[in-house]
Amino acid sequence: MDSTDSPPATEVISAPGIQLKVGIIGAGIAGLAAAIALTDSGHDVEIFEKSRFANEIGAGIHMTPNSTRVLKHYDFDFEAARGSDADEMAYLNWENGEMLKSTKYPDVVKSFGARWLLFHRGDLHAELKRQAVEQTTSKRHPARLQLRTHVDDVDLDGTIRLANRSTIKKDLVVIANGIHTELAEKVSGAPIRNEAAGTAMIRFLIPMEEVANDPRTKPIHEAGLNRFLYCINPDGRNFVSYPCKGGAMANCAIFFKDNVDWQGAWSKEATREDLLKVAHGYHETFIGLCDKANDISIWRLATREKPVETLVRDRLVLTGDASHPMLPFLGQGAAMAVEDAAALGVFMSDLASTEDVNDRLRLFQQLRHDRVCAMQILSSWGTLGYAKVFERSKPYFNKEKAPTDREELNDWCFRPDIRQEAIAMLQDHLKSA
Repeated sequence: MDSTDSPPATEVISAPGIQLKVGIIGAGIAGLAAAIALTDSGHDVEIFEKSRFANEIGAGIHMTPNSTRVLKHYDFDFEAARGSDADEMAYLNWENGEMLKSTKYPDVVKSFGARWLLFHRGDLHAELKRQAVEQTTSKRHPARLQLRTHVDDVDLDGTIRLANRSTIKKDLVVIANGIHTELAEKVSGAPIRNEAAGTAMIRFLIPMEEVANDPRTKPIHEAGLNRFLYCINPDGRNFVSYPCKGGAMANCAIFFKDNVDWQGAWSKEATREDLLKVAHGYHETFIGLCDKANDISIWRLATREKPVETLVRDRLVLTGDASHPMLPFLGQGAAMAVEDAAALGVFMSDLASTEDVNDRLRLFQQLRHDRVCAMQILSSWGTLGYAKVFERSKPYFNKEKAPTDREELNDWCFRPDIRQEAIAMLQDHLKSA
């Protein structure tokens, strides 16, 4: 076992069990992660994606230790996805560019048993897709990816109704098609309302080499552009950046009050002029970064009015943003999707009959409900403040101590080994059956 391994879990599968026919709606991070976990458990998996190709574009993404330990279990190729380790955060003054303080995280693996990695979303998605749909191990059959296939509806018995009016019956249907899904209410049994968070962010990429070689921007590169960099602005125009694409690019974003004419959209392309307008007043080194920006876009932050309390119903299960969309302030959106996938992979192991699916989904509900609901609330600290989210999340901490500061919050986010927890729960269930 190398230094990035978590403690070994006791595996559940004593016999292969039956093979389920699984349908996954959505080929984003949540859907592909679920496909990897469920094919690893021996199931026949078909993914339905409405786009021509599910390209993940635009920005960087965190994968914290609670998710990278899962990906490592499934032999995810971190090098191919060009991940960069997160080991330091530098805080700079937004007006003069000077260093305020630096916080080092040198012992992430030692502390949490897995790496904290930073990716470009497209690189992460591409490697997840490769692993899901290619024959990467001898024991698993790859998932089948159906592109340009729009799902109109799903029935509680696992029937998928396509836009071309054909139907496909599955033993299990994973709804993983994002925050704007129209299918989640089938599971929740109650209306689900998305709402604007009141904050937007303008995102852009910068070639690291250009920044390092330009005298105007070289100081900010030396101060921390090749690691986490954070600037707090008094009117909320906070700047954050971190490396992606193996350190070749810096992923940057500036938060600002949502005053954009969206015309019904949740994201839109932006110009360098838009970026400079948001960055006004920042020190010239930051303005120099803006002058080098590529792939500029504006993202309207969306949230849910309240957490979805029912994650499963009959043969349907919600995962990822379809279930629990997160604001980006904890970097846990993709991590929760990966945790969901790992839990499903465990609970759908060692099945004696398709009739076991409903009971196993109830285990998923039991394991995931409190954690994802609490995480959804806590991820809003950037708009609501720590005091408010700590208080609002307390009802979901029935069996463990609720975090009261950022250090405790990081520990609660990073430390869990979801596969270990799911395996222990399933073993107890099988013993009592």
